[in-house]
Amino acid sequence: MSNPNQKTKKLSLDTLSMTTVGSNQVFGDKTVDTCPSCYVALGSDNIWYLSTEKWIKMVYKSGFPNVSLTEGDALPRDTLKELLLKENMQWEKLADSDFGPLWCMEGSLDTWSWSLNVPVLSSLSEDDEMRQWSQAYQSAVECYREQRSKVSRLKKKISSTKGFKEFKKIIDLANFTKEKIERLEARSSRLVRRIEQIEPSGWKEFLQISNAVQEARALDINSHVIFPLGETAAAIRGENELWFAMVLRNKLLGVLKPAQLAAICGSLVSEGIKIRPWKSNCYIYEPSTIVNDVIGHLEEQRIPLLHLQDKHGVQIPCELDAQFSGMVEAWASGLTWREIMMDSAMDDGDLARLLRRTIDLLAQIPRLPDIDPQVQNNAMIASNVMDRPPISDLGG
Repeated sequence: MSNPNQKTKKLSLDTLSMTTVGSNQVFGDKTVDTCPSCYVALGSDNIWYLSTEKWIKMVYKSGFPNVSLTEGDALPRDTLKELLLKENMQWEKLADSDFGPLWCMEGSLDTWSWSLNVPVLSSLSEDDEMRQWSQAYQSAVECYREQRSKVSRLKKKISSTKGFKEFKKIIDLANFTKEKIERLEARSSRLVRRIEQIEPSGWKEFLQISNAVQEARALDINSHVIFPLGETAAAIRGENELWFAMVLRNKLLGVLKPAQLAAICGSLVSEGIKIRPWKSNCYIYEPSTIVNDVIGHLEEQRIPLLHLQDKHGVQIPCELDAQFSGMVEAWASGLTWREIMMDSAMDDGDLARLLRRTIDLLAQIPRLPDIDPQVQNNAMIASNVMDRPPISDLGG
């Protein structure tokens, strides 16, 4: 038995087979039809090999007949069977391929003399191949040649018919059309990539924002109709006009006092404002309970908008931070600059910028369309109260 990946010559014991059950290997006298046959062979290197039939590339006539040396002795194959069964059966996997696993096991001193009788592979020729001596093999080869000849003649006969010629034309046309479609698709992909490269990034961002605004029911791109939410957003100056419009149109703002409304507006414009962590024993004013409640409700409205923006690739922040709302509320309630900055955890420059931003937003509310008149009136009052020295000295 010759192995395509193993040059060691083997003496085949083809009557032994292996049936695999779970992880156990059981040797018996029968081969299961659903599994490939397995063979055990002794190599010239005194090593037992166990493999499936797929590993067998060629069978040679080695001149080692299965005949007893003396009368009454066991046959060589039966003797080797007994020697194999005496082994400890410690098989090691030598290789694993599409042919199946190849296992090996060291032989014993008893098998060593037998391994010396196994011919070296290089000493064998094609004349020693068993197929040359098999009548069944010769018959199969002759049958194969006859079938190839019949198939060749049938192909020639079919190709000469009118129907085949028409069929060939249809196939050629279909292949030509398929190739043309593939070329056009490749060209289309190149053009799309080219357009994406030369397309201004600003236009892409505009389309993303337009899709998000349309899904938020602020406008209809197809009919060019602006809804009330969109009209409010269009009149606001800010980083995220849609978010500002959604907050200012919320009915909860109608019950707030001017200072509380200022605190809500301050939570919308506090981006970049920080506290001073290096200063000990300092504090910031906490917002009132109603301000915290309103900010909590606004947060529930903010999360769906963030998801909507992510869906359309819009990266504009939706600011809502209650951390400094108490400082804005305190200033809008009338506290002096000295009182509000005493032991404050905020830098005076950061607080001044926060208050200036809040005043600018409050000053826009009275001029916005579709806003609750009560909210507009409170925004005007809060803006006037907050725009006092030293904040008024900074300019608008």
